[in-house]
Amino acid sequence: MSTKTCFYCDKNEVLDSLMIHIGELSHSNLYLNLNQSHLGRVIVASKTHIKEIFELSKSERDGFMEDVALTSEVLQAIFCPDKINYAIYGDIVNHFHMHIVPKYKDQKNWGSPYNDDFPIFLSDEENKKLIDKIRTKLEA
Repeated sequence: MSTKTCFYCDKNEVLDSLMIHIGELSHSNLYLNLNQSHLGRVIVASKTHIKEIFELSKSERDGFMEDVALTSEVLQAIFCPDKINYAIYGDIVNHFHMHIVPKYKDQKNWGSPYNDDFPIFLSDEENKKLIDKIRTKLEA
């Protein structure tokens, strides 16, 4: 996928149909996934358009992982999941990004990889409340 068709780079209507921008971190952009079948699911997307993690310089890679760690710490504080899962795919979207998925015992996909079956879409107001909580914790 070239940057001409990358919704993370273009920040177009495809991106807007899937997620909401929460904020910019040091080496990435943070998004709330509109499918909240796993409450608190977000995406950390590299600011640099690359396909594979090894294409990042060491400092970019370290910075990206710091962003992931910070985001995970914030999600843990807000949502108190039993475990946080991390997923990197990119088969279809060739812009390096990581799904951060809070998981809860006795709820959907516990003990297995998350999936998008049976999506849950929150209201605009509910999404705004989640984003406000995340932004507030990030700024603390």
